[in-house]
Amino acid sequence: MKQEDIRRLIGDFLANEITDSGIDQLKEWLASSPENRHIFDIENELWQKTSFKNSSAGFDPVCAWKEVKGRIPGMSGSKAGTVTLSRRSLTLLVAAASITLLMAIGGITLWISGKMVQREIIASNAIIRTSEGEK
Repeated sequence: MKQEDIRRLIGDFLANEITDSGIDQLKEWLASSPENRHIFDIENELWQKTSFKNSSAGFDPVCAWKEVKGRIPGMSGSKAGTVTLSRRSLTLLVAAASITLLMAIGGITLWISGKMVQREIIASNAIIRTSEGEK
């Protein structure tokens, strides 16, 4: 059996993703040589040292959320940080925003059209007649 296949089988076994046929192959490989058992032990030890420990025992997500929620401004149950607008204030705010937007669009349009007019003037050919002649 190839070394790549053995490493895959060992990894699948340690991750609890191995199939029944894979377990049979791994057992056969382990029984074939003491060196194979030593390689498996080293891989297992490395896996155990680097694997993620599940520390969620005793973790209460509801309690944790209450604690985090209390630290977020405006989420602690009080209305601190919330802004309420009356209908009239909201209408005035929308009107002011609309006027500002229209003025910005108009200003950009004038700016762009002003550039175009300057280009047209620069591009025109004019003959000027003076007492010294035409230029």
